[in-house]
Amino acid sequence: MRTPDSTSSDLHRRVGPIALALAALGGACQTVPAPLPSISDDIREVSSGMLHDFGDVYGDWQNVALLAGAGVIALVAEVEPVENAVEEFAHGSSVLGEDGHEWLASAGDGLWLFVATGLTYSGARMAGDAHLHKSSKLAFRSLAVTGISTLVLKAALDDPRPDTGTLQGFPSGHSAMSMAFATSVYEAYGWKAGVPAYLLAAAVGLQRLDSRRHDLDDVVFGWSLGYIVTSTIFENSAPEILGFQVEPVIEPRAGFVGLGLSINF
Repeated sequence: MRTPDSTSSDLHRRVGPIALALAALGGACQTVPAPLPSISDDIREVSSGMLHDFGDVYGDWQNVALLAGAGVIALVAEVEPVENAVEEFAHGSSVLGEDGHEWLASAGDGLWLFVATGLTYSGARMAGDAHLHKSSKLAFRSLAVTGISTLVLKAALDDPRPDTGTLQGFPSGHSAMSMAFATSVYEAYGWKAGVPAYLLAAAVGLQRLDSRRHDLDDVVFGWSLGYIVTSTIFENSAPEILGFQVEPVIEPRAGFVGLGLSINF
């Protein structure tokens, strides 16, 4: 006759090896994180990627149409009644205190946004976080393309600033760069992280108006530019499966079209 203890012991002898085997199988099937590329490889990737980014952004007719639409809205915002209303709002009573102006001016400064992206990239490398690593590189490319585009437009248009009358007021660099950064956050981590980032970008644009550093048309177009550039760069980045990049493979001579998997070591 089996006692309860002997039954329990028999059960342990039978179930124990099965549980250990399942645990070992589960451990063997776990995805091993792909090693991150070297810093020199990352620099080459970002540099070459930026060249493609300009083509992707400005070679897409939909993007050109959207930027043209933003330009039309900017022209509407530049008509005298609208500009007078913005000036009256700014001169009536500032909605931001001195500290708020300084903080938001820094938050939209391209230099500090590049520094923040660089710190994020360094943190991703230290933690071995592949998703954050990739997102920080895309964010850097987005900020760079947005910044260069803004400088080219400023030099080409020579629009006067409302406070000093000095040139290169259009578009607002702070608005463009803060929107590029906010869109990077949204594309990388979704709306829960994106909404606060977008609210910050909106506050930066408000600060540019409130301080009379820019007109409404400068801010509106800057927002549009930062969003369009960044969303395009993230959307055109190669998707990944288990750390492998999925890219199209086309061989015209062999008449072969398919998908390829690649990974950096």
